[in-house]
Amino acid sequence: MKRADRVALEDLDRIARLIKDLRRLYPVAVDVAEEVSLGGGIEGPGKRSVSYSDPTASTALDGRRQHRRSAVRRSRKAIANALRQVQEATFQCLSAADG
Repeated sequence: MKRADRVALEDLDRIARLIKDLRRLYPVAVDVAEEVSLGGGIEGPGKRSVSYSDPTASTALDGRRQHRRSAVRRSRKAIANALRQVQEATFQCLSAADG
């Protein structure tokens, strides 16, 4: 077996380990991205102002939440791309074994 083949097998082992991690982490990421925290703390609601305070709107428009949701969307796309790449690699291995 050539060195390149051993490296490919090591890469497959890394992929298998990463899939286990991804399988465990993805549901957590989705839950955190959907989590709604209405703020307030030990000291109670924030300062009073003249305008009406809408904690639901401020939570929905919170940049951190939007960032987490876009990170989940990017991970979905990356997972779909990885699936296509694994399918392509499988096809190429089958083609090599068949010919």
